[in-house]
Amino acid sequence: MAVWPLAAGFAAVTVVLYVAARTVGLPAYKPSDWSDPRYGLTALIVEALLVVMYLVSRVAGTRDRGRAPSKAHSPRAAAL
Repeated sequence: MAVWPLAAGFAAVTVVLYVAARTVGLPAYKPSDWSDPRYGLTALIVEALLVVMYLVSRVAGTRDRGRAPSKAHSPRAAAL
């Protein structure tokens, strides 16, 4: 599942560059269609949600790895 870290990393870099371009500026940056707040903010929200979903899945994954499976949820216990 190498796609999730790559997508989240790309989205995080995009968010950082978007904020940098609108605050301190970037060298040779020229406004384009993405400068329109409707497009830029929508893309920013979607990318931030992707990063949040990735982080939540990572935290949930590390919590689940430390637990032993309970007997109540095992297929063998359901058959009894």
